[in-house]
Amino acid sequence: FLFLLYDYLVEDRQKRTERLARQTGTIVESLFPAAFRERLYKIHTSNDTDQSRRGSTESGVGSDAARASITGTSNADDDKASSRGSISLPKPLGVRRSTSTMGIAIRKSMGLKIALKQIDNPLTHPGGFDDEPIAELFLGTSIMFSDIVGFTKWSSERSPNEVFRLLEQIFWEFDDIAVRQNIFKLGTIGDCYIAVTGIPDPVDDHAIVLAQFAFDARDKVREVCARLDREGLDTAKLDMRFGIHSGATTAGILRGTKSRFELFGDTINTASRMESTGLGGKIQVSEETAELIRRNGK
Repeated sequence: FLFLLYDYLVEDRQKRTERLARQTGTIVESLFPAAFRERLYKIHTSNDTDQSRRGSTESGVGSDAARASITGTSNADDDKASSRGSISLPKPLGVRRSTSTMGIAIRKSMGLKIALKQIDNPLTHPGGFDDEPIAELFLGTSIMFSDIVGFTKWSSERSPNEVFRLLEQIFWEFDDIAVRQNIFKLGTIGDCYIAVTGIPDPVDDHAIVLAQFAFDARDKVREVCARLDREGLDTAKLDMRFGIHSGATTAGILRGTKSRFELFGDTINTASRMESTGLGGKIQVSEETAELIRRNGK
């Protein structure tokens, strides 16, 4: 009975750990592209290895004697016990090492979670970061900004629940399109949705792919607003404007409290201006983006 109970508890803990790892992985995936997650994970495991080496060097000679003094046994006692034979329970879950794909995924997810906690804690890096920043220059990228025209006035007259109902339904549709079209969602700021192509995976037709995303997203906004208007939210007059610009972009993990994946450079600034000077229901692109689309015969 004892072994059955132990197996049940181990299995239950394994399932809970897997659920937590999947949740952690989903959160981390939404914040950082895969290539940057791998670099973050490698830095974390490298730091762990260095710390382990330093710890083993410091403990060094005498560790066996120290363990013997704590447990009241010696190596000779251990040999005697082994010769007599004994029954031992399996090792606790915490010290098991799974070689399965799920086991590797769990360790990576938890390792990334720990790495992010260490990065986000200013006490961990009182004098700044010792290792190199995690950043790259991407030469061929397109960036899209979009926001809801009329949202400020509309939201001032609605309840918080109604405001979030609109945003959640629109952005959920955008996320669904982004996954299907391999668009990277940089994030949202209020009613603004920011997306990018060419990061983290370079693609030749990044301008066309993002322009198609904008067209599909515009159609979804109109569907959502029409549906919510029929439900009494008065969203019929709301629409979205889009701005796209293409060029080189610097991208990386900006470390500090609440580390984030960020983009920097003139490309993102110009994309923002394309959106802010646009009209509701229209997709405004820069000359650079238009030229890339024309060059591909679209």
